[in-house]
Amino acid sequence: MRPLQTLAIAGVIASASFAGYVAIQSASAQESADLEIADDGRQILYLTPEQRDHVRTEMRGFLFGVQSLTVALADEDREEIARLAADLGPKGMMGQGMGKGMGHGSGGGHGPGMGQGMQHKPGSGQGMGKGMGGGQHGMMANMPDEFFNYARPLRQGFMQISEMAADAPFTEIQRAFGENLENCVACHGTFTARDAK
Repeated sequence: MRPLQTLAIAGVIASASFAGYVAIQSASAQESADLEIADDGRQILYLTPEQRDHVRTEMRGFLFGVQSLTVALADEDREEIARLAADLGPKGMMGQGMGKGMGHGSGGGHGPGMGQGMQHKPGSGQGMGKGMGGGQHGMMANMPDEFFNYARPLRQGFMQISEMAADAPFTEIQRAFGENLENCVACHGTFTARDAK
């Protein structure tokens, strides 16, 4: 290849890269400009009644799972710790055997969903990805990226706790549990839900 052709190709690549960067920055700036902040400083997430029901069901499931996991840790019951933490992990959706997963849902987002409920039934995977297409409530389609910066590590952290349960010292499991709950605290400190306008 001649030096002039190489230079021309490099110029096209650089121009395309710069244009992509500008487009992303413009989208991010627009997304930031569209944010509404509540009086308490948290970002408002506007949810339909169906989305709010879904979120509340998830939160009740998390509370149930966290409470049960706390008891299992106090009892030093490794099998129960492993089971409960796995149910809170990427494959599981808390709730009494609902069997819907929090995988990367179906639709235009991140491919086929995966999941298990607490009764270990295959799930349809409704969550944790933007662009959900025809998901249950289109639940994740309008969530900001920062939401996923808390949700994904939270579920991954529970899976790590499940994996630690077999032989890690209980103090390490408890510390990992406490550190993982920092995702919950940060998310609830960042977002508040309101009815869609």
